[in-house]
Amino acid sequence: MADDLRAAWIIVRAILVTKIEHPLAFAINTAVNSLDGFVPIIALATLTHRFGTLGGWTFAEVMLLVGSCYVCVGVSLLLFGAFDSFPFAPIYRSGQFESSLLRPGNPVIFLAASNLRPYRVGRVIAGFVILTIGLIEVGASRWTVLPMLPLMIIVGSAMLSSLWFVDAAATVRLGQANDMTRNIPFVASEMSYYPHGLYPPSARFIAQFVFGIGAATYLPIAYALGKYPNLGIWSLVAGPAILPVMILVCRAIWRWSLRRFEAEGSK
Repeated sequence: MADDLRAAWIIVRAILVTKIEHPLAFAINTAVNSLDGFVPIIALATLTHRFGTLGGWTFAEVMLLVGSCYVCVGVSLLLFGAFDSFPFAPIYRSGQFESSLLRPGNPVIFLAASNLRPYRVGRVIAGFVILTIGLIEVGASRWTVLPMLPLMIIVGSAMLSSLWFVDAAATVRLGQANDMTRNIPFVASEMSYYPHGLYPPSARFIAQFVFGIGAATYLPIAYALGKYPNLGIWSLVAGPAILPVMILVCRAIWRWSLRRFEAEGSK
């Protein structure tokens, strides 16, 4: 593992040096990537200004929730975004995936490092900015959520990252990209990645919003803000309790797909 991490750092460092050689392009890509987090805030601000609250949540409280979710998504995509369905499909089709299996060391670490997209840090920055705005707006008297943030981000990022591997496993097993974590239909991508909808919409919703976001961020924040006091300690342990099960299940699916892929390739 130590050798794999050292090799990964060499690859990542080379990617970073390459990006820094073109700072303007890197800055523009990072800024554009961050817009994905800021644009919905305009809509949320408009709605809360018009209706006062959203389901009993004020604008500041919504910022805490949205900021935490964006940080989790940003970190997971930054570290393991290569296994999300859209990036992984060309990796698989180009032969890079097969070549990674022939290399010494861990193929997951190699693929994650060699396909790192540094501009995705823009989404992480946007998330922390939104989160900071929410903390400032709710006031120091309600900063009970602050000690929970590191654990929430780690758990949420790990949950979403595990879902990337379900998508990658489906691609390896079926030879076709399938997306567990994207609920918005893209007409062009749906046609080019057919059958993109392998998973039922209910499975996507439960995996992404109930486990990946709800248990990791929504319940702890809601409890810390006094929204659902009756939930008690369950709000704080739901994510950490579910995470090991998700990791084990996704790890088993990923390894099963690799075994089937290698067995079919040896025929």
